[in-house]
Amino acid sequence: MSESGKAIRANRNHRFLWDNICPNVEEYKKSLLDLITKTMEVDISGIHLDGIGFPSFEYCTCERCTAGRKETKLEWVTWRAKIVSDFVGEGSKLVKKNGKIFSATLMPDPFFGKERYGQDLLSLSKYVDFFIIPIYDLVYSTTYWLETLAYAFFHQLEKPIYIELYATNPGPKLKNLIAAIIAVSNYTDGIILATHDPDLAKEIQKKLVKNIDYSKYLERNGCEPMIGIINNWKDVIEKETF
Repeated sequence: MSESGKAIRANRNHRFLWDNICPNVEEYKKSLLDLITKTMEVDISGIHLDGIGFPSFEYCTCERCTAGRKETKLEWVTWRAKIVSDFVGEGSKLVKKNGKIFSATLMPDPFFGKERYGQDLLSLSKYVDFFIIPIYDLVYSTTYWLETLAYAFFHQLEKPIYIELYATNPGPKLKNLIAAIIAVSNYTDGIILATHDPDLAKEIQKKLVKNIDYSKYLERNGCEPMIGIINNWKDVIEKETF
């Protein structure tokens, strides 16, 4: 809650992509921690938290949050960051004691993430093994801003970061997607091509494997790790063909 209303998709003062639950609802936090505990009972590599933090600058001013902040006597930005970091810390403790990997998504703002979302990069780094940072665009017609964001995260974080690029349909042309890969490749430990469509993912793989010009373009721009991935895809695709 804030003066501009609830943090939900129907709020016309913002462009929220999902409805947000106040991170100070104890029942909500407990349900998430219980879900983490239950999930650890199956054979998994780790747990990833997505959408951590507050939805925007002015959230949350509900009675629960107002009373909680007054009790701590912390300044607004510091208090919000503590709420987020404390929860991530609790989740990390549950996962780590089971010997699993723990990670979280950061909003794509390397400069004001703490003020906007309560995401304190240094504090959160104490609890995670790596971060995923989605930097989405429908076309990637220009890429300088991608490099700016990736560079800023890379030079602030000691933990590994993985840049997630938008590769679903409708989405960017393959040549634009490759330009986006090149823009961020020097400032990330890996690149995730995000798509909900497995057939589209395979189509992207095949095009990158079959078109030698794409590999040469990546090679000219010093993207050896991505070339290695494409070579691995080549082996997989050849096995599927035969």
